Amino acid sequence: MGSIYGTRTKVAVTPFNGSAINYGFATNMDEGDQSVLGHQKVSDVAGIVIYGASAPKPGRMSKTKASGETNTSFVDWQKINDAEAADWKLVKGAVRRPKLGRSRRSVRVKAEIAPNLIKVWDMKLEQFNKVGTDDAAALGVSAYVASDLNASNIVTKENKVEGAILFGAKSDQGQTVGFIGYQQADSAPDGWAVFAKAQTDDPRTPDT
Repeated sequence: MGSIYGTRTKVAVTPFNGSAINYGFATNMDEGDQSVLGHQKVSDVAGIVIYGASAPKPGRMSKTKASGETNTSFVDWQKINDAEAADWKLVKGAVRRPKLGRSRRSVRVKAEIAPNLIKVWDMKLEQFNKVGTDDAAALGVSAYVASDLNASNIVTKENKVEGAILFGAKSDQGQTVGFIGYQQADSAPDGWAVFAKAQTDDPRTPDT
């Protein structure tokens, strides 16, 4: 971990073997340590980058330097062995996907909101029933199962998904589905209007 006053750079890592999702974060760690841990500048990353999700989330590695300072940061899974050879220690493992929901008042659902990015969230059971399983399916929304690869509970109202435009839908009866499948954005069922969701970012972050 660098100085709290240093300029932070947006970087990303791949959290685990088989993931198509890149996990983004800001760091001011020196470039040598970033290289060891597999940090890539977001501008150099191909594909989607998510921020702020608790799942998936990469593992963390730590190293105490001769000065006594301890550096800790996220690691790309492909660099763990190399980092361990450089005296870094894996202090926390990766989180691969969201857990199943257990509430009686809501249902945990999913939608592939962008290629290889499945958004997982809790929908009120009353709302889910009003939408109906047929319309939900036509919007690309279905019950979440914990075996889904590339599933994330990214909070897209507060955090940015780079490399994708996200969509929601509202029916003429007043029901709203916050997220729909990207493949269904041009083929919503009768009575539903699709809208693009505005993407937000920290305004203090320099444009790139």
